[in-house]
Amino acid sequence: MTVFEEEFTRLFESQMLRHIAAGYPEKFSEMGEDGALGYIRSTVASAGQHGLVTGISVGVFIMLKLEFGETFELSPDREWARKMLDHPTLPGDIKAMQIANRLVSRTGGRRIVRRPTIR
Repeated sequence: MTVFEEEFTRLFESQMLRHIAAGYPEKFSEMGEDGALGYIRSTVASAGQHGLVTGISVGVFIMLKLEFGETFELSPDREWARKMLDHPTLPGDIKAMQIANRLVSRTGGRRIVRRPTIR
């Protein structure tokens, strides 16, 4: 079984690297492939703490964090999203999809861009 788990992990990481490179080329360029792989691995661990354990829920979580920030700080619904993640009984797939639906619907599908701080 360990062989299957290792193979699934490699396939998942490879797929997520491609998604990040295609969907977030600037962030991928900033992180580099090794940095992006580290980001994926740390986010997988974080996802597990919230009950997100399937490939779909973890993949959605990775993309949401790239889009809305590590703690969803770029979303006006960040507190709601955090509470949803911490919900003790909801399945991980439901959590991930509900958060994605709400956050993406609030932006109308537009990419969030950080504005430079004016001093």
